[in-house]
Amino acid sequence: MNKMLVTALLLGSILSALEFTVIASVAPVIVADLGEPDLFAWATTGYMIASTVFTLISGKLCDRLGRKRTFLAGVVLFGLGSIACGFATNMPIFIVSRIVQGLGGGLLVPASSTIVGDVYEGEKRVKMQSVFAAAWGLSAIAGPSLGSYVAFHWQWRWLFFLNVPIVLLIVLITAVALQEKQSSAIHGRFDFRGMLLMCGSLAAFLLVFETEGFVQVISIVCTLLFGTALFLSLRAAQDPIVDLKLMGRRDIRRIYMIAAVMGANTFVAITFLPFVALWGLGFQAKEAGQVLLPLTLGAVIATISCGYLLRALSSRAIMFAGLLGMLIGDALVAMMANSWPDGALYLAAGLIGLGTGFLMPLLSAYVQHGAEWSEKGMLTAFLSFFRSMGGSLGVIIAAFLFKRSLPASFHWDGEFTGLTPEETLTEQASQYSFVMNGVHDVFWLCGLLALVGVSCLLQGTKAAIWKHQKEQGA
Repeated sequence: MNKMLVTALLLGSILSALEFTVIASVAPVIVADLGEPDLFAWATTGYMIASTVFTLISGKLCDRLGRKRTFLAGVVLFGLGSIACGFATNMPIFIVSRIVQGLGGGLLVPASSTIVGDVYEGEKRVKMQSVFAAAWGLSAIAGPSLGSYVAFHWQWRWLFFLNVPIVLLIVLITAVALQEKQSSAIHGRFDFRGMLLMCGSLAAFLLVFETEGFVQVISIVCTLLFGTALFLSLRAAQDPIVDLKLMGRRDIRRIYMIAAVMGANTFVAITFLPFVALWGLGFQAKEAGQVLLPLTLGAVIATISCGYLLRALSSRAIMFAGLLGMLIGDALVAMMANSWPDGALYLAAGLIGLGTGFLMPLLSAYVQHGAEWSEKGMLTAFLSFFRSMGGSLGVIIAAFLFKRSLPASFHWDGEFTGLTPEETLTEQASQYSFVMNGVHDVFWLCGLLALVGVSCLLQGTKAAIWKHQKEQGA
């Protein structure tokens, strides 16, 4: 029965991860069909904001209503959003449908991780979290390729219609396989005011980085107003939507900081490494896409090996190795020049992937270890939230640094026409230099963040992690 349940939970996590990236490669096809290209970016932004906001709400719902109800609610919302996306006749409807999908994805991912924490203990929990981490990472990276394949061989709407039978299968398996005591759920008045204020404050905060001009100013003002009201509401509520007392443990706060560092490094690498290969090092387009393969393989190998490594090493040592791998990978890219061999970029990608793979399952196991049933959902949701926020803000800040490093006159579509061969080589070298200067700034920042993660690990988590290892019998 546990195998059936794990299958359903895995399918839910895979679907949610795919939807983050699956439409990236089919944007021109969707825009050509629905029109209004100036609005298309909101299809991704809306999904990201909705998913991030409901990640925290998922934790509270898991602890109050139970894991099963929360997970099923997320799956159903995701399925309804998928159907609406498939039938969308214009861009505004498509964007609203993507937001509904994001709400479902935000509920089901923390819920599935919490259920795994309930069902499994010790080393088995780490192994299962490793499987989920590997599946999530592979799905997010494979999303663009899958999107291109489906859109080319069928039609882009099938990217969403294909979710429906999988959603029905997940609902059926979960309803049968997950037996949860209803009495375990916490009852009482739900903090609807806190939920609405949190949705408003987080949405406004994320919009600050996605907008400009007058809209950005309004977003900043709304962030301050909603944030202040949320803080006062959380302090006054008897059972707040987000229990700030759970952040009182110093080691937990540092674990969340490490999760944010991991999210930033991972998503910046996924976003920028193909760009580095194509525009910075002169790879062919096909080769540039393959640069993420070592990152994927590194993450999978590391996540699968975590459970076995715990028999010989402490979880603290494994997490240190993960952060060190990220740091070395970041430094390699930050120092890279066009004269370096191609293998250097593949090595850097692999090291960053190893770091991600070592950290993801152990961070989840750490926050769930020893937690009360009524707190486990919220603690897990906080972890997912900080990982997502770290990734989103990391990419936004990296894009800002990269753009700032380019000269105002920079414009390159990859072609040099009307130039002699010698002039073409000179111009190409100049453009490569501009790109790599920006890349160096981005990955030095990532390296600095990795050092922050190492500092958090060494300063605040030693005793608790050694205790965690001992109680597992490692």
